[in-house]
Amino acid sequence: MPLIHSAIKKMRQDIKKTKVNRDFKVKLKSQIKKAKKGKNAEVVKTAISLLDKAVKKKILKKNTANRYKSQLMKSKKVK
Repeated sequence: MPLIHSAIKKMRQDIKKTKVNRDFKVKLKSQIKKAKKGKNAEVVKTAISLLDKAVKKKILKKNTANRYKSQLMKSKKVK
């Protein structure tokens, strides 16, 4: 347990950020699963949008998101 005030505050911030990122990742993964199962182009577009947001928030790396997007696009032939 940190003793310095700034370290205590940083620990609180990290806990909050970890929870937000974890919730976002769960939402993202469930959306990707829906997109792989479903045949609706809207679901795929939503998943791609979430992937882009994950990259912007630095939750996923750029190439990882691009790989997921490529797989979705190949499987559904979305334009």
